[in-house]
Amino acid sequence: MSDDLSAVDDAQLERWAYGRADGDGERAQAAQFELARRVEAARAAQAEAERAEAVRAEAARLAAEQSGDEETAPEHPPLTDDERRHRRRMLATGWAGVAAAALALVGGVAVLGQPDPDPLALFEQPATERDEASEAWLLQAGVSAVTLGPRVVDLENGMLAIAFRSAAVGDGTSTEWDPYCIVVRDPNVSDDRDIALDGGCVSPEQFAREGLVAPLRLTAEMSDLDAVIWGPVGPPRLERGIDDYLRFVLGESVIDRMVYPDADTSIVDDPSRLLMGPVTLLAGEAADESFVLASTYLQRSDTEGGEPTFCVRVGADDGTSSTACALLSAVRQAGIDVPISAGGNTWSIRIDPDGPNRSDTLELVG
Repeated sequence: MSDDLSAVDDAQLERWAYGRADGDGERAQAAQFELARRVEAARAAQAEAERAEAVRAEAARLAAEQSGDEETAPEHPPLTDDERRHRRRMLATGWAGVAAAALALVGGVAVLGQPDPDPLALFEQPATERDEASEAWLLQAGVSAVTLGPRVVDLENGMLAIAFRSAAVGDGTSTEWDPYCIVVRDPNVSDDRDIALDGGCVSPEQFAREGLVAPLRLTAEMSDLDAVIWGPVGPPRLERGIDDYLRFVLGESVIDRMVYPDADTSIVDDPSRLLMGPVTLLAGEAADESFVLASTYLQRSDTEGGEPTFCVRVGADDGTSSTACALLSAVRQAGIDVPISAGGNTWSIRIDPDGPNRSDTLELVG
């Protein structure tokens, strides 16, 4: 598709890029790229504005000193540290590119009516004893590491939402790819039966794109649900009657399913380069009971400032293994295929590119 999308509004781009209905796959990809371009442009513009603000402030200060009027204030005072952090955080979560489309993605919820639209504002407050106790509970429940938070948010009927970021790497290492997570608990249940009602994690880009949705009441049609929603605008809150839940849980990127890394990083040649994973995505078994496991992981480039590399590692029970890697951008656009022959069987592993209705498959072909 060669159409210029620069004049299309964000809401329309989101409908093309992430709509669940069948449509033009090429247009969906082009819309995704245009949204990403706008986020990057907003980041660059914000950085330039901050630099210009600093220059103006310094010029005003020098002028005041030279005139002997130390009380003269600059016409455009520089941003405070809190203001700079807030703007950088909004850009980091994709606010500049997707805030308008967020209203459509959460089923018409009036998210802009929240006291603070910043989804990460809850982490501005110091941790309470309740927050610290929830972290101990999360670690006991199997979370490898909490890298931001947690913070406990009160919901209806005494329910609690625990919001946090967890380690993106299986050994507990924190990276910029750390997923955003939420767990919903009911403290009214006695301590010996204290359980999580539901929860989940999403990648930073999915958090920016559509937030995190943790359903509390499922139906056969996967619609008309009660769920806790966090982001892309506003703090965790309980919403009722959400339609088209599958839109939120079917990953549209090759990294969306990598938010629950395995603890074993030994399958990676250089674990120190890991940015995300590894996570076992696929398993297959042949008639002779031999089997293979396919895992994916993201690793930083071996050159300074280089693009991350997406890898697929397939291992068979007879010790045979095969690993294929490609630049993340290439996998996003074209996917990646990894064949392996083991124990007299030939397997084909396919990781589909980014886009609606993408899937990952493992097939016995010979």
